[in-house]
Amino acid sequence: MKDHTTLLIIDDHPLFREGLKSIMKFAPRFEIIGEANDGLTGLTLATELKPDIILTNISMLGIDGIELTRRLKTLLPESKVVILSTHSGLTHISLAMHAGASGYLLKSSSPAKVLEGITAVANNQTFMDRISSQSISSETLSIKVLEHYETQRAYENLTPREQQVMRGLVEETTHQQLAEKLSITTKTVENHRSNIMRKLALKREIELIRFAAQIGLIKTNT
Repeated sequence: MKDHTTLLIIDDHPLFREGLKSIMKFAPRFEIIGEANDGLTGLTLATELKPDIILTNISMLGIDGIELTRRLKTLLPESKVVILSTHSGLTHISLAMHAGASGYLLKSSSPAKVLEGITAVANNQTFMDRISSQSISSETLSIKVLEHYETQRAYENLTPREQQVMRGLVEETTHQQLAEKLSITTKTVENHRSNIMRKLALKREIELIRFAAQIGLIKTNT
């Protein structure tokens, strides 16, 4: 176990950053070596400082916490990422853990729980606080992560134009309106739709809507 652990805080709420710094004062093992209020600045700072643990939010301007985690783990594989978020839904948790996060804490967690989680991650453990109103086993979460990964990968295999058409389709735009918006013919829209359904192994419109919700193209309340 290391006696000294460096931290970088990336969060767009100054008051929350101050709160985290206050909490960490009770743990001499940890040293906060930097802070940033957005993902891009945080990414630059992280590559310069190479902290042991990076604490970040999900919802931020520019690079959100999920994409930031993915980039951090590519650039700094030895650094660990802990997500502190208001989002308690499985979708966000699955995305975060698949991106490479070592911990997931709710911002409503007690200071003691936050400190417990960060300490666990510093000790090379994976930590998740109360993540939903129901108890979710690690096995269930692993399944959800895998399902989301496969869904996301299928979407990324679509061409940029197909992704654009898909976004238009799930926004309840008619084929004619979408054709006019993209400056293509309705026949081309229909061809793209057919290719999208085939590539994603979908048969009905409702399946396309559900797929879009899974990857975040349709906003949910989680």
